[in-house]
Amino acid sequence: MTLQSKIFSALFILFLAGGMGLAQDTGTVNGTVYNKDDGSTLPTASVRIVGSDKVVFTDVNGFYNLRGVPAGTYEMIAEFAGFSDMTIEGVEVKAGQITTVNFELGGESLQETIKVVYEVAENNELGIINKRKKSPNVTDGISAEEISRAGGGNAAEAVKKIPGASVVGGKHVYIRGLGDRYTSTHLNGIEMPTPDPDVKSFQADLLPANILDNVVTLKTFTPNKPGNFSGGIIDVGTKAYPPGRTLKINYGTNYIEGSTFNDDYLNYGTSGTDWIGSDNGLRELPSIVNNGDIEIPTLIEARRDEEKAQLLDEISKAFEPVMSPGTSKAPINQSFGVSMGDQIELSGINRLGYMASLSYNRKRTYYDDWERARWKLTEAAASANTLNNQSTFDSEQGKDKVNWGGLVTLNYLAGTNHELGATFVYTQGGESTSEYYVGQWPEQFSTDNAFLESRFLKYSERNLTSSQLRGEHYFPNFLDAKVKWTGAVSTTDLDEPDTRIFTSNFSRRTLNGEEVLIYSITRSIYNNPARYWRELQEDGSNFNLDVDIPLNLWNGQRGTFSFGYAYDKKDRDFTELRFEYQSDANVRYQGDPETFFSPDNVGVIGFDADRGRYTFGNVIQLAPDSRGGNYSGDQEVTAAYVMAQVPINDNLRVITGARLEQTDMFVTNEAEDGQLDEDDVLPSLHFIYKLSDDQNLRISYGRTLARPTFREKAPYSSFDFLADGIFAGNPDLKRTLIDNFDMRWEYFLNSGQLYAISGFYKEFQDPIEKAYNVAFSSEFGEKTFINVEEATVYGVELEARKVVTPLSATNRVSVGGNVSLIKSIVDIPADELALLRNFDPDADDTRELQGQSPYLVNLSVNYDNLNTNTSASIYYNVFGERLDQVGVGAAPDAKEQPRSLVDLIFSQDLGRGLQLKFSAKNLMDDPIEIVQEFKGQDFIQSRYKVGRSYSLSLSFKPF
Repeated sequence: MTLQSKIFSALFILFLAGGMGLAQDTGTVNGTVYNKDDGSTLPTASVRIVGSDKVVFTDVNGFYNLRGVPAGTYEMIAEFAGFSDMTIEGVEVKAGQITTVNFELGGESLQETIKVVYEVAENNELGIINKRKKSPNVTDGISAEEISRAGGGNAAEAVKKIPGASVVGGKHVYIRGLGDRYTSTHLNGIEMPTPDPDVKSFQADLLPANILDNVVTLKTFTPNKPGNFSGGIIDVGTKAYPPGRTLKINYGTNYIEGSTFNDDYLNYGTSGTDWIGSDNGLRELPSIVNNGDIEIPTLIEARRDEEKAQLLDEISKAFEPVMSPGTSKAPINQSFGVSMGDQIELSGINRLGYMASLSYNRKRTYYDDWERARWKLTEAAASANTLNNQSTFDSEQGKDKVNWGGLVTLNYLAGTNHELGATFVYTQGGESTSEYYVGQWPEQFSTDNAFLESRFLKYSERNLTSSQLRGEHYFPNFLDAKVKWTGAVSTTDLDEPDTRIFTSNFSRRTLNGEEVLIYSITRSIYNNPARYWRELQEDGSNFNLDVDIPLNLWNGQRGTFSFGYAYDKKDRDFTELRFEYQSDANVRYQGDPETFFSPDNVGVIGFDADRGRYTFGNVIQLAPDSRGGNYSGDQEVTAAYVMAQVPINDNLRVITGARLEQTDMFVTNEAEDGQLDEDDVLPSLHFIYKLSDDQNLRISYGRTLARPTFREKAPYSSFDFLADGIFAGNPDLKRTLIDNFDMRWEYFLNSGQLYAISGFYKEFQDPIEKAYNVAFSSEFGEKTFINVEEATVYGVELEARKVVTPLSATNRVSVGGNVSLIKSIVDIPADELALLRNFDPDADDTRELQGQSPYLVNLSVNYDNLNTNTSASIYYNVFGERLDQVGVGAAPDAKEQPRSLVDLIFSQDLGRGLQLKFSAKNLMDDPIEIVQEFKGQDFIQSRYKVGRSYSLSLSFKPF
């Protein structure tokens, strides 16, 4: 049975199971009861329907759930000792649907009555906005519904809609233009380890949209949060148990211009399990090599030693011979998803909730017009008129990317005062890349008739496993304390088995009046044909304890005193093994990679009886310093904090406190060690002034930090043959301290409308920056990381969401947008600045931070027809020119150019739980372009287009 058949069978069974619950004549009312003064939730508050026996108490999170309410319109009231009651009239309950009604109880004895009709509320965006309104932090967020509406396929795509956020490389999130080291990604409040050996940030594309409940960014620091961020904390919330039974099944297809159905799609074969994002062993290291522990004979040793010659022959032939991509036809891209959940009422008021979700996506892309080049400044800037070309290539690339993920979450409510929960997440990603490029390399081949060609074959699989346990407890007889704890273990793995690189050159010549191609492999100029295996495993364990105690203050207000403890441990192991093909000069490359690496040309190819020696073709040898990149590391961070929320009066609230973080970091490659041992006190002070019930003015200060990564701290050098250079760790790296100042005015209107203006200013002490040892013998220098003296980042964020038609209109049109204007200034390292000024005496001594954009723009127009359940949206996104690579050898910096994205999303409710969705993305198809600018001329370093994308999906939600 094929994959599609298996999936459709499973979906059909679920369809039948779901159909059994279609007949419903009652609805559900749920919501949260808040403290109007500080936004905290009120456990054990009573919520009832006036005139009936329908009454329920809120749980430890202030959440209530009234199920089995007959369809109709009701009056509801919420009550809590010491607070005013609140009555809401006109609550409309519809059969088979969920109505959400939230209450805000004040500390006075006056009763409040609100007359408003509550429609079906599955729009979680209202919940996100309410959480943002009451949060002590400056926050932004996006709900699961908005993620679905915008067509986001994973957490990285979702984050792009949040003010001040951008995504680099499709997976690394930058907040407020700050690089990955200044962003921390959490899953349900737990920081995630990264599967990337060279960056700090978690790869957000690993989390599929189907498991997401919301994505929230925290942009200011309070002591109850980890201090290792400055741009922001991205907290990805996974789906919790639903208020009632739910089931959703979806299937989608995707067509990409230039990729889908292209007969020239590059690939190099697949294993039997590539479709689930995992290699089945096709690319694993041959067993005879014994993970590189076997001593591979050299050519010289094996020439006259029969045993060693046979061993070398056997080893060389054990490696799969494909070193160049082939072609095939790319099929249409597909995605599947299913989620289901419910609550089970147990004895008394106890209940068990569960949610399970599974999603799958496979996407193939092909680019055949990729321009690549390298440029160099070889003389003083004042006298130079242009940059010298080092190389120019035309590239094509085929990529097969699989992502799937599953989630199971359980919540047990023991009465109204205690809740226990568990969440298990597993995601798997596999990516096969095949690439071919050809062009000229003037620095090495001066003639116009000489060309370099290279092939690159890579398979990468990543996975995340996270198991989380949590508890929330309310002790009304012990200081009214709320206790919240979380414990988690997580593992991320990166496996890159058998990456293959094969480079050769050829020239065009005329012989006997005919043009012929002369092929060769010039091993003295570029690397031998190479294969390498790379693995990374990072394990994380976390524990957090938070205690909140309400305080009745001298002014009659109700404040909160909080304290807590946190422990975070990470362990990483990284191994790299590299092999090269060497030759005894008995086999010449004639332009056909398949023939060149065929069994007849690999290993022993003959025996010279006259000279008494074996002759060899291509043989496998361990590359020099093949294990130079191996290292292991561990990091422990222990933290404790105190924090107080103090309402000075009815309008002014102060949140202040401090966090102590103790860091113990150790990394080694078994020859040298790098360490970091620091104790840091991180204070914070926030003022929230309520200008009105719907307006806040926030002023915040907080000190945070940024630690070096394991790889940056590791005290050794390794050869990065993909980048053709040396990467050296720096054991002397210090952590960066950042002072953060924020101000925000926010105005919340009804129906999810809002206006907000934010300003921020950040001062960095000892920021970590990429640097180059330009005196190093390698042409591209030695790349390392150092602490520079200081850096500054400041900016403004503007946000608005507005319904432009009457709120009562059936056809509703809304607009939204956010604009971020950002400026960063960082010192250029002293050695690099000295070289720059040799070429240009007037060169500036500062530059912007890498990856920082001077502006980010997100705009949207949305249409909803409430009668027909039709919706349509247009989204526009653009970022400003951002630094991609620091120029080497006094060459101008390479900068990624602005690129506009326009997406159109349309959905239509077909009835009976069916919904059709169509999306057209990247409609402008602007190129992804990296450019070096010199004296008014643009020198293209990289340029390609990804093509317009069209998707069609059908979902079924019976209840």
